[in-house]
Amino acid sequence: METELTGTLSPFDLTQAAREFASEVGATAERKKKPISSPGGLRTFFLYVRAAGYVPPHQVSGPITVQTILGAARLSAEGKDHELPAGSVVFFPAGVLHDVSASDESVLLITQASQD
Repeated sequence: METELTGTLSPFDLTQAAREFASEVGATAERKKKPISSPGGLRTFFLYVRAAGYVPPHQVSGPITVQTILGAARLSAEGKDHELPAGSVVFFPAGVLHDVSASDESVLLITQASQD
């Protein structure tokens, strides 16, 4: 599923799409990305993280949001842990070193702005 969101509104059910993605991935990977769209300088994708999975520390080049659609995750950044149960979102600027761990099988919606 890649939905190009240009010119017109293209709504879809995030929870249902996240469930479908999680069932596609199953236990085959610790983590996996799936692009949703890349309209006008925004990059949006699902990130699947299996239960007890971990995304090592990294930085991104643009401002970012991380929203938990399914499951529960913990994002660590700037020396603080942020619990992200389903329905939670966190925003932070470019260049912030962060990592993510999942206590449950989780699907996160990541939106990153490009720095042009």
